[in-house]
Amino acid sequence: MTDPEELPNWLTEEDLDYFTREFQRAGFRGGLNWYRNLDHNWVLSAPFQGMKVNQPALYIIGERDVTRGFLSAEQLREVVPNLTDVVTFPGIGHWTQQENPKGTNEALLKFLDSLG
Repeated sequence: MTDPEELPNWLTEEDLDYFTREFQRAGFRGGLNWYRNLDHNWVLSAPFQGMKVNQPALYIIGERDVTRGFLSAEQLREVVPNLTDVVTFPGIGHWTQQENPKGTNEALLKFLDSLG
């Protein structure tokens, strides 16, 4: 694997050094266990199939997030009837809190403030 010419603006050298040290120390097992357990997650969540999320909710996603195509906003509103807002950040992927921390925090604070 080659090193990128420059790091993305959401990943500092200090962050990269920390992640590198931690993966060298502990390996990838913890992170990979989520994927190893993926089929079992479906089994555990089976009793909730077809249920709706009735609590007020906010959906934040990056425009380039590969999960964006799973449900449209309209389909999401069918299962989350109290979806108060869908915030889509242009030009970013799955990790909105890292790629756009200011925008993510602003959206979260606005949502939390709306709850009274």
